[in-house]
Amino acid sequence: MEFTRSQKFIRDNARTMRTATEYFNLDTNLMTMEDYEKADLRLLVVFPSPATTKSVSMTASVLNDFVISKCPGVFIDFAFVPEQDDLSTFDKFMMPYAIGNITGLDASHYDLVGFSISILFEAMTTAMIVNSFSRCDRPIPLTWSERKDHKFGETPALYLGGITASVTDVLFGDVGDGRQAFVDFIHLGEFHCVKDFFDHCIESKKLGRTVQENLDTFWPLSPEHNWLYQPQAYKVTYNDRNQIVSNIKINSNAPDMCQPYYPDEIPHLNGAARGIIQGNGGNAGLGQFMAANGCSRSGFCNFSVAKGTLVASEAGLVRIEELEGCGPIRLQSTGVVTAQNVEKQQRERVYRVVLESGSFLDCSLNHKWVRAVDVGKRERRYTTRQIRNRLKKGEEFVVLRKIGNHLGFDPLHYKVLSLISMSKRIDFRAMQKSCGEVEWTDKGYCYRTGLNYAQNMIEINNWITDFNFAGYDTSVEVTNRGYAVIYFWPVANSVVHDRVMAVIKLNKFSDMYDVVETDDHTVCYNSIITSNCHEGAFTGGWVENTPDRLVELAKIARRYTAATTLKAYSFNQNYLSDYKRSIYDWMSIFPHVTFNNMRLEELGLDPDALKMMKLSGYKRMTAPLEGVSQRVRNNFLNKNLSEKAIDAYLTYGMMMGAVECKIGIVLTGFEEDQDWQEFFDFNEKWQKKAREMGGKIPFRYNMTYLVHYPHTPAEYWERRSVRTALYGGFLMPYKWNKKMTDNKIRIKINGFKHSTLIEQALIDLGRELTSWLYQYLIKPGYPIYSFKPVVNRKEAWEELVSRINIDYFFNERKFDEYISVSHRIHVALHANVILQAMRTLQGGLNAQPTIRCLKTYDGCPVECKANAFARNPLITYGDAWINDKGKLEGVVREEVKGCQRCKTVEDRKKVLTRTLPKSKTANDILSFKAPALRLRLRFRVERSEPYDVLSPRTTAFTSLSLFLKESQELTDMFWELENNYNMYWQSEKEYFYTVSGQMIYDVTFRDRKAKEIVESLIDKVNAKAKTFRIISVSEVPLTSQIKPTDLNVFYFESTIPAELWQYASMMYKGEVKAEDESGMMATKIDSSLRPPQFTLEDKVKGYFVIPCRYSPWCYLQGLMSSKRVALRKLLKTTKVRCLTTVRETNISCVCGKENAVVDMTTGLYKPLGLDCLVNWFTNKIKK
Repeated sequence: MEFTRSQKFIRDNARTMRTATEYFNLDTNLMTMEDYEKADLRLLVVFPSPATTKSVSMTASVLNDFVISKCPGVFIDFAFVPEQDDLSTFDKFMMPYAIGNITGLDASHYDLVGFSISILFEAMTTAMIVNSFSRCDRPIPLTWSERKDHKFGETPALYLGGITASVTDVLFGDVGDGRQAFVDFIHLGEFHCVKDFFDHCIESKKLGRTVQENLDTFWPLSPEHNWLYQPQAYKVTYNDRNQIVSNIKINSNAPDMCQPYYPDEIPHLNGAARGIIQGNGGNAGLGQFMAANGCSRSGFCNFSVAKGTLVASEAGLVRIEELEGCGPIRLQSTGVVTAQNVEKQQRERVYRVVLESGSFLDCSLNHKWVRAVDVGKRERRYTTRQIRNRLKKGEEFVVLRKIGNHLGFDPLHYKVLSLISMSKRIDFRAMQKSCGEVEWTDKGYCYRTGLNYAQNMIEINNWITDFNFAGYDTSVEVTNRGYAVIYFWPVANSVVHDRVMAVIKLNKFSDMYDVVETDDHTVCYNSIITSNCHEGAFTGGWVENTPDRLVELAKIARRYTAATTLKAYSFNQNYLSDYKRSIYDWMSIFPHVTFNNMRLEELGLDPDALKMMKLSGYKRMTAPLEGVSQRVRNNFLNKNLSEKAIDAYLTYGMMMGAVECKIGIVLTGFEEDQDWQEFFDFNEKWQKKAREMGGKIPFRYNMTYLVHYPHTPAEYWERRSVRTALYGGFLMPYKWNKKMTDNKIRIKINGFKHSTLIEQALIDLGRELTSWLYQYLIKPGYPIYSFKPVVNRKEAWEELVSRINIDYFFNERKFDEYISVSHRIHVALHANVILQAMRTLQGGLNAQPTIRCLKTYDGCPVECKANAFARNPLITYGDAWINDKGKLEGVVREEVKGCQRCKTVEDRKKVLTRTLPKSKTANDILSFKAPALRLRLRFRVERSEPYDVLSPRTTAFTSLSLFLKESQELTDMFWELENNYNMYWQSEKEYFYTVSGQMIYDVTFRDRKAKEIVESLIDKVNAKAKTFRIISVSEVPLTSQIKPTDLNVFYFESTIPAELWQYASMMYKGEVKAEDESGMMATKIDSSLRPPQFTLEDKVKGYFVIPCRYSPWCYLQGLMSSKRVALRKLLKTTKVRCLTTVRETNISCVCGKENAVVDMTTGLYKPLGLDCLVNWFTNKIKK
């Protein structure tokens, strides 16, 4: 078989690109190359974010299962934009930024190329990827104008999917030279309706239709095809005020109105339970599925979020997929804005991430973070481990925050690192290299310049100016020898960057919790959490699986992924009809079950649920209060969050001894003095109550600016928060800001100062900004992994601002004078949105709240809005325009009398009067006992090239899942694949663990019969496996575990000159890359480590032995540190193979100088010690 350019590129560069792991992941639940060759239609789904940030995204798994189950003749493949570090390699070899994971083929070899958009900046990334398609084997034109007349199948059709796709009008305008639209159409809603379209595409290929004819002939087939939305089928005209003045259909085949497809019931499919285990191992061990879908609020929340925000990657929520927190404790959509919940996970080592402000977060090494400087990089996430390594390298991890006094600062916890800049104008790396260090003293930060004050007065004064510019006060002292010492400290009430200063490994373990969204469905965009439940109105009403189906899905997830941890997703887990029963049932299937998305209102009113969380060790609280006062929260934002529920929840927190409480607040710009007073009084009340109970609650308030999304009431409000973002101001009035600071109330503001404006401009100006996007960002070739390039490129920022008409852009939208950017998209909850918008526009902060329709607890007030406008129906238009008098006119399409979500009276009753059984209680869950384990099997697996680039975690779980898929009986006996395996440590998805050879892992079972079943399946599994081979499976004692102190024996070959190896070995003192005391990856000394033994022939060949806790690449980096050999050079020139894993014993070696070892894979003793064993292997090479 002849390789294509992209296939050769992958083959030749796999070892040095983190992106490459997904191209060799052939044993998970994906389709195959054989399926591609036989397919009638070939689909490539592109994620405009790197694979490492898609770890718990369910989108690929759900689409994959749907195509496999329901679409014969269709092949589906997936691609991720390259990791940003790999982008230069793609550019060097002129590779497009989307290559199929299964086939290794570029986009020109597919019929359909879809882009899954979960957050708004990915729209810009999509344009970057499409621009790179000129590098494909068959170059794909940049725009729809150029592609539309090409034959479908010869040129692929490009489209968008995902909820945020509905607000990507910016991709559909003129690029500035008459060419229009980067992509061809948008798929609105879920994908279960797409089979008819696939069948039509196959027909179009056979009949030779063009890309556009394929769409034009599809729409007329059924009115239900209106989920296919082509923005360029409608001419949208703006005036010079940024106001849309007309929306006229210009393609007669297109529907007058498009509508997202959302089924009335969750389809009976495996969905995400047929999980795809990623090649980087990021989601290995995690089982997922949808427990419920749709919003419980029926569109009444005054928030709008992209559909992707329903799942926070690594932390929990289902749809948000990659959206993370934006800084120190602002992870995902953590308490920063809304109803986050704490998800209990397994017990892990605790790491403390300390900020310059003195704040800190205790978390695991895998906790996810987003830098303020990466605002908008919702897919670009960083683990605690990565932050630690960045700090060690002198790189920053920064967020914007309100600087006040160093509240809670403990100088004993850390020393301020020197590799920081207090403003963008100071290069502390250069300063530290030539001069001294920065440290914390009683006088503030102390910088010992090492410069003579008299001789360097100008330079020193420039530094002082920079400190003042960055929000610090300064003083200078001159030592007896004439050297200048600068002291600087933060000025209260200034806004500056807040840096991560250190990551400290604490000497303790703890149950870990993920902070996830709940009822508010907020989302972080460009380092700001947009508080708009766009999905609530867009997706429609609440639908859920039955309890029996939830058990069935849990078993399916177990079988396909061999997972040990279950995360079942829904908007609010405690909205499930009998959620405690479901949790109880799942605990009998999975060793670890997470509690996620518990809405605060229902939680606070359920003492039994509070008891369950208390007794299960719930210590870190989140309280999504949303508004700073009751009227902002309930009357304006319509959160229906009662004082009773808040009181019960916080009281419970104090009773259980909560260590912190993170409170999310949305800043709308409408707050008044009485609201800030109530916020202040709220804090005082609860701090006093905590003291009365003999303790305190360390409240942390995370505030974020509101972004106004279509299909939400906020779409019509005055954009006060956005106006503030234009000028980089702060929505909290100065006097209240000062009062909060003086009273040591800890407040953090999320997002960099212009992020809200950029996001709102992309939404509201839409296709008016297409030419700006192309001319200033895409054409120059800027990498777009966030919104940050908009402000980093001065010309782009200035041009964007110049296009905003400040006399209209920020104003309230009047119903009879306004055409929405999403005018052609009709949602079933349109009347609900308009009803609440009317009430808030009329009543403001004292608006009448809208009662929801979903019954969530006994006694819950509910109200159906099916006839909300029966007396005065809402008029919706097809073609629409603003007349000479400034009023809305158009071709009447429909008179809407109310909510259209429920089709029948019975449907309404299911929502309004549903029964809520309580078959299990907190006592049942807390008294649950895990099944007795009867058997431990040790699997010995061979990893071979080129699949050694896969994470060992992927190898472990994919190999075991092949056994489970062969036998349901074995699946039922399976309990846990344990984390302690010989290649587990230092194998996180962010790091290379490119090692072939033998790995071993242990699996526990509930029945001894499992051994017989496993042994009978080895040959069958090996016949199917492509990336590994099962060597043996042996029983070991139940108490036997692989330990980090056990030893891996490695063989290596290298083309690095022998002189370098010789010198490095002579100079070696035990250097290895590992965690230092601050928790960062650093070169440390381990005196037990020895240099390798090797021969010098055509290339260097040899052996080394290291503890399992070290990756061989961390060892080799330490070994070569004296010659400064970079990791990528090592990876490119050196191959490593694991021969076996051993443990030292108390029995003497035959030499009598060291202890002999026992083979951990066979249990057999070897008469040799480590040195003798390595010498024996080395002599074999010589012979």
